[in-house]
Amino acid sequence: MDSPETNSLSILERVGRREQNAFAECLNTYGNFIWRLAKQNTDSQAEAETAVSEIFDDIWQYSGRFDAKTACEEKFIYLITLRYLFKKFGTNNTSKPTVNQRGSTILHEILL
Repeated sequence: MDSPETNSLSILERVGRREQNAFAECLNTYGNFIWRLAKQNTDSQAEAETAVSEIFDDIWQYSGRFDAKTACEEKFIYLITLRYLFKKFGTNNTSKPTVNQRGSTILHEILL
């Protein structure tokens, strides 16, 4: 049974604590969002699948840095996703607008 403290933690805080089922909840909650961004910014299904996998690796790695008192979980996830996609695909993909072009508008709307 979850303790009251565990119930009040965000998904990322629970992932950061390596709590059982927290990463699965993160995948279920943010997987479609990350997949959609990856598909928009890659040229193939294989690139998108690799990107999503690596983005979730980054989420796992950086989740311990997340503090719900100072940041919004959705923004943190978005920034990890945007950072990865820009670093990997932002300057090489000429057939689609870059992550920076599309992402800066989305990020601005999220931060408002």
